[in-house]
Amino acid sequence: MRVVALTDQEPGTKFTIGGTLGILVAAVILDTIATALYSPFGINIPGSDVKKGLVLGAILIGIPGLLFLGEAIDVGRPLLNIPMFAGVALLNGIVITVTFGWLHRRLPAPRNDQPDSSDDPSSSAIATANPGSNEVVSVLPDSSIEGTG
Repeated sequence: MRVVALTDQEPGTKFTIGGTLGILVAAVILDTIATALYSPFGINIPGSDVKKGLVLGAILIGIPGLLFLGEAIDVGRPLLNIPMFAGVALLNGIVITVTFGWLHRRLPAPRNDQPDSSDDPSSSAIATANPGSNEVVSVLPDSSIEGTG
């Protein structure tokens, strides 16, 4: 945004700390919303973290980027502004997904504090399949199967 203001032809453009902080707060809020919408689906996208980042970057161009398209065209030079905003959105998406991927690989998986029902002999399982074969193994006593005993 500050580069856009520098390319504007109007004299007297001033930069303030409040204006810079306003841009940062708006960017953080819009990126947080877009990332929250993306995160439940991001794990289902096949490919590397960079490919996922390009998808998120495209989302960031599409959702919050359209809000600033009018300013990118009206203020300054559009041939500089539009690729610059798109590049920032793509890089932002890549940084977010690479960071999420790194954290996902480094942090331990959440524990399941539910008691395991396979330890309970009174579990209501009827049959379990052996993963290596096509056999079905019954866990019921022979007397409970109709026609036997």
